[in-house]
Amino acid sequence: MNIELRHLRYFVAVAEDASFTAAAQRIHVAQQVLSTQIRQLETAVGAQLLRRTNRGVVLTPAGEAFLSYARKTLADVEHGVAAALNAARAVTGRLTVGMTVAAVGQMRTRLLTAFSRAYPGVELSLATYDLAHPAAGLLDRSSDVALVRPPVDAPGIELEEVEVEPRVFVLPSGHPLAGHDLLELADVAGLPWVATCTAVDGCAPLR
Repeated sequence: MNIELRHLRYFVAVAEDASFTAAAQRIHVAQQVLSTQIRQLETAVGAQLLRRTNRGVVLTPAGEAFLSYARKTLADVEHGVAAALNAARAVTGRLTVGMTVAAVGQMRTRLLTAFSRAYPGVELSLATYDLAHPAAGLLDRSSDVALVRPPVDAPGIELEEVEVEPRVFVLPSGHPLAGHDLLELADVAGLPWVATCTAVDGCAPLR
């Protein structure tokens, strides 16, 4: 039995259009070629599948039984091709994501969740850096990408904005800068400030 995919495509086209002429026009082949291919298919199957009538082409009982399997075979091949292409395009590997303790919150969760859904073959490794390492591992390449808060300015680092949020300074009510409507980083340069840390980092807990 030598049945090729083109035999199945031609047979399904004729069965759906109930006409050799219409099917030949739809699949862009000569009607004589189409008829020859159908005869080859019937020879391979060992039964007549289509019958010409005054009202057009109709399926024989053998053709009706064969049609669903022909359609399923063609669909399976299309699904197989799609699966092969998806596998060929699939991105796999390991990605280390650095994060400063300041770059936390729902945005981080949304980004990592979306990435995992888009690239399920990539294993994510998360690394958290304290505020003494604002580049979050990008400088020594211990991170492949990082979620940071600017300013981070160093050769080889490119920043891509993913979210904008307000930034505020929390000061005692009696602080000299507390009455300012707007503060720049330069205004608070050199002032002591509170950073998050853990015992693992070697920081003593606040009392």
